[in-house]
Amino acid sequence: MPEIRLPFPPDSPTLVRQGPNELVIQWDVSSAEDGSAGKMTSVSGYQVQIAQLPSKSWRDVGHLKTSMDSSNDDVDGRKVGASKRKVRVARLKPGSGYVTRVRAQNRYGWGDWSSDSTEM
Repeated sequence: MPEIRLPFPPDSPTLVRQGPNELVIQWDVSSAEDGSAGKMTSVSGYQVQIAQLPSKSWRDVGHLKTSMDSSNDDVDGRKVGASKRKVRVARLKPGSGYVTRVRAQNRYGWGDWSSDSTEM
């Protein structure tokens, strides 16, 4: 019987680019996942959330399905190639601070959330 294994939490999201009312963030697969001696789980998607500070009330940016289609690369978190692990978050309040987090999904379910990003 195969071992049921949820994905490890991805590494904390980092800022790629910031505009007046948008952020582009990216993340890597978990360092623990990379070092798991061939036991890496197959990720089928990601869920990304953002919170405006200081309230830190989380809201979904989107559920990202694994896709090799690069045409979905930069579309407000709707459907982004999960292999790219990068998303643009638009319609943010200028001058506000935000934090983000991400979690991975495989055929067994959702893994734990990443650590929160640093303030963006």
